[in-house]
Amino acid sequence: MKQLTFKHLVQSICSIHAKLLAQAATAVNMSLTMRNWIIGYYIEEYERTGIDRARYGDKLMDFLAGVLSKNGLTRCDRRELYRYRRFYLVYPEIVESVTPQLTAGRKIPFNRIQKKVAVYLRQHRRNGD
Repeated sequence: MKQLTFKHLVQSICSIHAKLLAQAATAVNMSLTMRNWIIGYYIEEYERTGIDRARYGDKLMDFLAGVLSKNGLTRCDRRELYRYRRFYLVYPEIVESVTPQLTAGRKIPFNRIQKKVAVYLRQHRRNGD
């Protein structure tokens, strides 16, 4: 068994910190990407099938941004909401069609995230959310 020195202790801690910090940043990035896509999906679905959508008309994004802001959500201003909707429209099947190139070189269980998001969307479609 290797004898530990203070220098080795510091190196070990710094090494694991750097590795896990990079993994955390990647996980956060992936989660935010999925969050933004799902927000876009919800907006698009609401614009197409929302029972009270006529009430908001062209001001939907303004009203929605205001309410989301009051609920403490960040990066949900009017401009961002349009971007999220556009993201969904450009990549409507992102959950089912993510290619291995997106996760190449990374140890990310993206297929598990895909499955969770797909299940989540199916459940909320059924529940009318």
